[in-house]
Amino acid sequence: MDSVAKFASDLSSRDYLYYKDISNNVRDKRARAFLLNAGSQSAIIRKLSTKDDGWIGNIFCEYNHTTDISPEYARGRMEMIAEQIEYILPPI
Repeated sequence: MDSVAKFASDLSSRDYLYYKDISNNVRDKRARAFLLNAGSQSAIIRKLSTKDDGWIGNIFCEYNHTTDISPEYARGRMEMIAEQIEYILPPI
């Protein structure tokens, strides 16, 4: 059970997660099974939050192969996309 809490905690507390190989990098068995059953081999996750650091959700970018995208490039792209999505969301 502690791995489920860790994955949920990571989603809410970290701005950015990069799993190059889901099979080996995701510790939570349920999260790993969910991602792998959807056909994902790699995942990049970006936190969406309010200006007051209120967590509203996450953007998932999943790959059906192991990605060779550099973490720095992925982080920059996901940040840009998150800002665009946050701009169009209604205020909470």
